[in-house]
Amino acid sequence: MSKGFTLLEVLLVISMVGILAGFSMPVMVSAIAQNAERNAEALARSLLRTARRNAYTGKQADEWSVRVEGNQIVMFLGDSFATRDQSFDIVQEVTFMDFPINQVTFEQGTGLTSDNGLDLGSTIIGVNQYGLLE
Repeated sequence: MSKGFTLLEVLLVISMVGILAGFSMPVMVSAIAQNAERNAEALARSLLRTARRNAYTGKQADEWSVRVEGNQIVMFLGDSFATRDQSFDIVQEVTFMDFPINQVTFEQGTGLTSDNGLDLGSTIIGVNQYGLLE
């Protein structure tokens, strides 16, 4: 009587584990992508609310904006991304995402906006004329 496993038994178990892993991989990749999308939306919503609050309360006596581009969501002071003071930037990088370039700007003192929202590719976060998220 020998104690242990035969080569055939070990190979059989390894192949079954490989087959199970192969079936579960697409599900895992899909779950990771959905999680990245939800995280990106939550970050964008948080930065939009903060930017509106900063504009409404007159923080730094200027407008505040949120811009998405590539894999970044940036909240910045002012309405021009090109001429902004980067020392006020809050930058959030999101993995597995590639956003189209767009931004929302909130008016100083009122928090109003004429922008319709942020396009995150798979999700659009609507913003009404009063700067409230939809």
